Amino acid sequence: MDKVGRLLQRREILKLDSYGMSQQQVTWSRVSLASDKWICCRHSNTQGEVHEDRKKLQSVTIINLAQGGLSLTYNTWAESAKMNPLKPVIALKAGNVFQVYNISTRELLSHCNMVEDVIFWTWVNVEVIAMVTAQGVFHWCLYTDVAVPQQIFRREDRLGKFQITNYQTSASLHWMAVTGLKAEKDSISAVTQLYSCDNHATQCIQAHAICFADYKLDGNRHPSTIVCLASRHDGNMDGKIHVIELGPHIAGNLAPSNHFSSIRFTEEFNTYDFPISLQVSEEYGLLYVITKYGQLYVCDVDTASCLCTLRISTEAVIFTTALDTATGGVIGINRRGQVLSVAVHPTSLVMYLRDVLNKPKQAERLEKMFRKLSFSNLKVVEYDC
Repeated sequence: MDKVGRLLQRREILKLDSYGMSQQQVTWSRVSLASDKWICCRHSNTQGEVHEDRKKLQSVTIINLAQGGLSLTYNTWAESAKMNPLKPVIALKAGNVFQVYNISTRELLSHCNMVEDVIFWTWVNVEVIAMVTAQGVFHWCLYTDVAVPQQIFRREDRLGKFQITNYQTSASLHWMAVTGLKAEKDSISAVTQLYSCDNHATQCIQAHAICFADYKLDGNRHPSTIVCLASRHDGNMDGKIHVIELGPHIAGNLAPSNHFSSIRFTEEFNTYDFPISLQVSEEYGLLYVITKYGQLYVCDVDTASCLCTLRISTEAVIFTTALDTATGGVIGINRRGQVLSVAVHPTSLVMYLRDVLNKPKQAERLEKMFRKLSFSNLKVVEYDC
């Protein structure tokens, strides 16, 4: 066994076909993973029931990952459904009508009717739903006196020909980013519009995936907001990872930093593989970059450097991920309906950095972080990395 073979453990949590989901319905538009707590699936009503206005009902199945896969299934008229990241609350969309329910009591908590067509929407935290239209980005704050969506910023014209696939915000809601993808002849191109609420300023950058985090970079006294970007330009075999510290500068911290590195794409999928998701473990100082065809790159947040890589889905495309807070790893769902979890084995990673990559400073820093945490129930499983 080589020294790299014990860095990561991968396991299958469950399969969606066990909950009545056919493989044809396991898609990005039907299955969402707002956090490591819930999976929300919209699928065909097996009984063929019809709503009072003669529309065929759909079924929504909610899987509680925190309770061992316990599930609830409801009939609905909605064309889209997403679970709150933490609370037992579901949001439903039919046309431009949105309704929010408590799934335990079935109480209607809030509702609204958008004037503009909503082409993408998502929860950004436990209280706010973001809606993207052809003209702008709106936030719907559910528990305020003004419980109607408010426009936050206008979309750049450059995004007009791109399909909106993601929207991210910083925890403070001072920074936002909306991402669009477009199929080209030999690659998938991407544009991300980054917006600063404090400065009312916007910038378009080439990035397929983006995320924000509050993280205490090495040498800083206090956590600061960072933005992580992943891209692949024009089908090149090399992709780019950026970790950028955002303003305003916090007293006591070093000058804002900007780190970047390269990752290498495999030739197996030609030019069509690209980063689809980024997840940051703020506790462990690790950035997980997941690509469409199931390649995972584990990077160091402080330097943006890639530490190791593993193919986590060998049979199907991955289309959604979330941070696994229990292990500091990542959860992903692929088109075959597999819900997969991948976590780092800390001791092996520290040894690999020190003995194989010859990065003693990174190894020492990660070792100190790992010692503060408990990994007593993390098994070592051998995989090629």
